Amino acid sequence: MKNVLKIVEPRTLVATILPALIGVMVSLIYYGQIHYILTISLILSACLIQMGTNVINDYSDLLNAKTQEIDANIESEKALLIQENRAFYKKTFLTCYVLACVLGIIVVVFSSWMLLIIGIIGVGVSLTYSIGKFPISYTPFGEVVAGIVMGFGISLAVVIVNSGEFNFVVFWISLPAMIMIGILLMTNNVSDIERDRISGRKTLPMLIGRAGSRKVIISASQVSLILILFIPFEIFHMFSYVAIIAIIGLWNKVGSLKKYKFEYSERRATMTLVAKLTLLINFSYVVVLLEIWLRLK
Repeated sequence: MKNVLKIVEPRTLVATILPALIGVMVSLIYYGQIHYILTISLILSACLIQMGTNVINDYSDLLNAKTQEIDANIESEKALLIQENRAFYKKTFLTCYVLACVLGIIVVVFSSWMLLIIGIIGVGVSLTYSIGKFPISYTPFGEVVAGIVMGFGISLAVVIVNSGEFNFVVFWISLPAMIMIGILLMTNNVSDIERDRISGRKTLPMLIGRAGSRKVIISASQVSLILILFIPFEIFHMFSYVAIIAIIGLWNKVGSLKKYKFEYSERRATMTLVAKLTLLINFSYVVVLLEIWLRLK
């Protein structure tokens, strides 16, 4: 069990759970109902897909590493586990995906066929993100694709399971989550520019450079924070007090990104900070939506 938790990286599930909670709040605001069993099943399915993706990403990174040292994206202890027991990695990956598909099919049967399309897209992206002839993570589109699929796709799926409707307003409401998920991936990629160049990747940070990536990360984080106030005001015509408190409380923390150059030596510090910002901004946003729902009741 310890080895399983180590390779599926449950700490990363915040990138799945927070968009799902945004979808829950949108469902309550627009439709006033939550199908608890189906919603929980859907969220579990999405979490299993992400855990399976984490496994295959590490496995693929090790297989595709072109340097003699362990790939920067994999902890040395985890890399040793892959090298010693590749069958264990494959079994864990398959188990996650099979369970996710079983739960997903159950949700589709009792909800909407639209979820089948979203599920196929989600699984397709997760599989092609790191493997195949042209992995998405090797292109400049990795951050955008992951942000849309996770930040928007998960929220949309939750809304559909609770309403049976495709409500495009979810896209606009999900923007803070989409941005921060993309920024989290960019932070990881910008610190690995040199190694990614050796591996043959052409990530967005490689195209715009470390200085350009740093500007994007800081600016996009600030925009995401402002959006948790602007979006509820624009869509619901409500001024959120929680959003004001969040902006005041988190603005300096976002500004602290400026002290980093986002080099490989700073990778742990920058990833930790951006991961915290992703959690805090999106959790604050969920609370903002909760505030809007309570005021609309």
